[in-house]
Amino acid sequence: DLASRDSTPPTAVAVTATGTEDPAGRIAITLQATDTGSGVVSYRLDSLPPNGTLYTDATGATTVSAGVDYAVAVNGTLTLYFMPAADWSGGTAFNYRATDLPGNVSPAASATISVSPVSDAPSLTVVPASGNEDSAIGLSITVAEGDVDGSEVLGNVTLGNVPAGAVPKDGPSAGVAM
Repeated sequence: DLASRDSTPPTAVAVTATGTEDPAGRIAITLQATDTGSGVVSYRLDSLPPNGTLYTDATGATTVSAGVDYAVAVNGTLTLYFMPAADWSGGTAFNYRATDLPGNVSPAASATISVSPVSDAPSLTVVPASGNEDSAIGLSITVAEGDVDGSEVLGNVTLGNVPAGAVPKDGPSAGVAM
């Protein structure tokens, strides 16, 4: 039969996927291979990608393990789902191989995932303040970047809803109008 005569290994194909950090869903990456003989029947990961977790399903119920054969329909593909670590962006990769029906194994191919940064909301801390009419009232407002991975920089801060007649001033001496 064909399976017993086929000694040519399949060819796993280098694949790529893109997504964003902190995604609502997982980033899908589809493993692919070609085989001129009996057909690809499974995929096996040589390694796992750092900076996140791979799953066999879009809901993230089952994690992927290196060294395990994941069966597919003959000449099928295998879609895995990557969830980047919180607030991580950059590139990550893993290697995989395809196996055909008689057990011939392909050379390793790479699967590369690019994760783009997403702006995280800054935090604002305002300390309650009070004072006498017609005198300066000190305000303590602290703005902190929400970004923990260094992929963004805080821009302008806008002070709004200033009471009529009030003149906001900047600095500890309150001598510089904003």
